[in-house]
Amino acid sequence: MTTPEVTWSGCRQFATDVRSLFGDDDDNWDGGESSRQSLLQLSKFMAMERKNLGEIKRVFARLIHEEEEELSLHAFQADGTIANQATSMLAAKGFSSLSLQDAISVLNRRLDI
Repeated sequence: MTTPEVTWSGCRQFATDVRSLFGDDDDNWDGGESSRQSLLQLSKFMAMERKNLGEIKRVFARLIHEEEEELSLHAFQADGTIANQATSMLAAKGFSSLSLQDAISVLNRRLDI
């Protein structure tokens, strides 16, 4: 089974839809604050400009010494230090509620990076 790929325009539309449904700062979210933050951050991460998302993917690949086009979650899970570095990088970029697994999934699915 192949991993579904997504386009930048599709990601941007998804992010717009999420923000229109739940708002950026609306406290009336019944799913809990952490769920809301995760969804908002996931949609923003997916819709990042190609250059910025590509840079994150290149840094992640260097962390695990991988030159393949697809990042391996297992490589991050095998070394807690590397996983912590990647998670810290995501947090520094404003994605503290985004799981490493979700970030890697997006990085592997975006067609244009």
